[in-house]
Amino acid sequence: MQGTEYELWVKEIYELIHRYEGVENIDIRHNVKLVGAGGVAHQIDIYWEFKQAGTVYRTAVECKGYKNPVSMEKISAFHSVLEDLGGVVGIFVAKNGFQSGAIELAKQYGITPVEMRHPTDEDWGDRMRDLYIECNFTYATNLNLDVEVDGNWAKENGIDRFRMGLTDPYSILIEDVENGQTQTLAEFSKQLNNDEPGEGKLRRENYTNAFLLNLLTGERYKILALIFKYDVKVYTKMIEIHGDSIISAVVKNITEGTTKFIRFDGSVSEE
Repeated sequence: MQGTEYELWVKEIYELIHRYEGVENIDIRHNVKLVGAGGVAHQIDIYWEFKQAGTVYRTAVECKGYKNPVSMEKISAFHSVLEDLGGVVGIFVAKNGFQSGAIELAKQYGITPVEMRHPTDEDWGDRMRDLYIECNFTYATNLNLDVEVDGNWAKENGIDRFRMGLTDPYSILIEDVENGQTQTLAEFSKQLNNDEPGEGKLRRENYTNAFLLNLLTGERYKILALIFKYDVKVYTKMIEIHGDSIISAVVKNITEGTTKFIRFDGSVSEE
């Protein structure tokens, strides 16, 4: 980024920082013309002012998206503009830092040198930059269900065999009267996902006083057991979290010796 693109990016970052620091009623503007004491109109890359406790604070920001560090000459030129304007605080923002003499001159003039750019390898240091997480999920498949109906109950009710369709497990209700529990067949089947991986799994669930109810047809059978035959497989998913997709900007205040990290979600952190 260079020129206007870099200036607008710096403006956006400062808007986020001011919001983070709780500065209210502030209007940050780009490419402003300010007339100095000598009657000369000066072009200011970014300008803002706000009033607090009856005092108006005015700030002018000079932005340079140069490939090389900013020189002393650029600091001197900005200082001349600030002197002509009077009562305006100066911030000099550079994408690729400052020459050592430029930093000292900026401090001498009361100008705050700020390095603002996208993160680099150096910024990460010993911090974890990329995170790779392997997630393994087990799930039951190839499920078959056999229902053992209470024979005495079936005989008393003139039922010769089990005829209920089990194609929609969300509509099949297991009423465990003995334990006071009710759940759908789908809810119960989810427990099978937690079993160890393998094929030819068999699980028998016995009941003393329970019923199987089809909510759609109203069919109801008293059951002694549900026998599940199934396989349990593993689904593996790799999750990658890259720091460069989280941190969008690094803001180094060279005078204060502080660094702020701007995330892509608009939040600001000092860690």
